[in-house]
Amino acid sequence: MERCSKSWKHIFVYESGLIDPQPGYSSSAPGQKMYDNHLTALNYALSEDNSLTENTALHIHRLLTKDIEFFERD
Repeated sequence: MERCSKSWKHIFVYESGLIDPQPGYSSSAPGQKMYDNHLTALNYALSEDNSLTENTALHIHRLLTKDIEFFERD
């Protein structure tokens, strides 16, 4: 990954995928589910509209696991 051409958010998301890889779900580039989910969750956590409540962690978890088959099972 070219660090100089990526924002800190993209570097953070890429490196998060290296720390906790999910089998079958690459998170090395935009357009991949895990990468996009992590970027969405990060943007949500940093947004000014977000206020910390008892449901914040649950909502972030839902954003991280959205459309990931392992987590979508009943």
